Amino acid sequence: MGLGTSRNNNDGPVFEVHGRLYRILDTIGQGSEATVYKCEDQSAMQYAVKVFYFSRYPPHDLKRRIGNFNKEGRMLRYMSGRSRHFISLIDFEYKPQENVGYMIMELGDGSLREQLVGVPLPDQLRRMYWKQIVTILRDLQNARVVHADIKPDNLILVNGILKVTDLGLALPLGSARNTIRRAAVRGTLDYMAPEVFSHQTGFKSDVWSAGIILYEMTYGRPPFFAIMDRDQKIAAISSMAPISFPPQIMSQTSSFPFFGNTNQFQSNNKSNKFNLKTILDFSTLQPRVQNHLKNVYTCLLGATLCATLGICLSMNGWLNYPRLAVFASIITSVWLFTLDFNARTQMQCFGLMSATALFTGIYLSPLINVAINVDPQIVMTAFLMTTIIFVCFTLSALLTKKRTYLYLGGLLATGSSIMLLLSLMNLFGRSQLIFNINLYFGLAIACGYVLYDTQLIIERANNGDMHYVKHALLLFTDLVDIFVRILIILIKNSTNKEKKNKNR
Repeated sequence: MGLGTSRNNNDGPVFEVHGRLYRILDTIGQGSEATVYKCEDQSAMQYAVKVFYFSRYPPHDLKRRIGNFNKEGRMLRYMSGRSRHFISLIDFEYKPQENVGYMIMELGDGSLREQLVGVPLPDQLRRMYWKQIVTILRDLQNARVVHADIKPDNLILVNGILKVTDLGLALPLGSARNTIRRAAVRGTLDYMAPEVFSHQTGFKSDVWSAGIILYEMTYGRPPFFAIMDRDQKIAAISSMAPISFPPQIMSQTSSFPFFGNTNQFQSNNKSNKFNLKTILDFSTLQPRVQNHLKNVYTCLLGATLCATLGICLSMNGWLNYPRLAVFASIITSVWLFTLDFNARTQMQCFGLMSATALFTGIYLSPLINVAINVDPQIVMTAFLMTTIIFVCFTLSALLTKKRTYLYLGGLLATGSSIMLLLSLMNLFGRSQLIFNINLYFGLAIACGYVLYDTQLIIERANNGDMHYVKHALLLFTDLVDIFVRILIILIKNSTNKEKKNKNR
């Protein structure tokens, strides 16, 4: 029966391979040739199934496509029998009636791509993966097979072991020194070897791809990742343009012996001197990311001015509706996050950002009034302290070469949950101790979010997300959170000090 049918309306689609029934559970991923699903058999054993929908191809190309499907199945079965570093093939079959091919394989725990999130891997993990990749290259050479599409997406982790999948472009090779001429240039651009663009593929092409993976594990990105234009990237790879090895990363990984020519990165005496230009050196960021950050912080400045305007309007009695402003700010911020950022929606995004900041200023005005009544200097002191803290934590996030603050996400989410729990407890207990813990702990969490959100914005920009209005709103939220907490702390301290003076 076909993938679109089911013997139970409550179950996923059921299909059959050589008389054995399987049921689709979930979608794992989709490639250019096939879709991969999680499935289970009648004994509830789970597998991955790669489904080839041949109906999408024209009739004159059908024979070649089916032939490639059968070739991939035979080659995967051959390689998995020779090496533990190839995904195990359970069964495969082409169904002429459905015009669909099924390839049942062992289920992995995810791909190496999921481990590479734009930051270098820890040395121990990188060494472990690299040794396994070298073993994979050796096994391919011994079997006289060229994979032709080695990349992190095609390296599946199964109980900590890297296993190769997707042999759709693989081909047998007579000798490790030979190359085969291919009519079409195929592969994944960032990992393709220079000779592939000359329609030549050989074992050295796989070695090149593995080297690119090693570079990415070491530096966080493939060497030509920054080149966005496809034609320019092809020109750079095919002409074997020089590959840069950032010295600041190299100095941290000098014990890692897989890259040579490290002497050029040794430090000299001049580097020990204090230099403001070195402190403010953002050259590790790509130019387009630097421009993006300029837009983000310009937008953040505009939002701060809008919030100040909202405070002034509310305090003068023109828009003195703080409770309504809370709901209005939530609506405008959620609306902003649902919009795609492009030339058509750009002004709408700016408008929503300005409105959110304006409403934020309005609902902060009662707190500002309290602070002014206690001591007019408190507001300016809180603003200056907030600015200093925000700038320091922002520079720390920008100047950290490795995006290690991204790992704070889990801790910050846990901390926010604890704060929420404390707040709910304090609704009934009215404990001053819990209030103080929540206040100071919340300030630390807000500072942590400045680090996390700044590096998250950089990472998203590296991946092509240039919605700087939305990114500015993230930082604006952090800025307001810090300001409010510092303001409350200063009000409390000033009030306590005044009480002590009266008691004397």
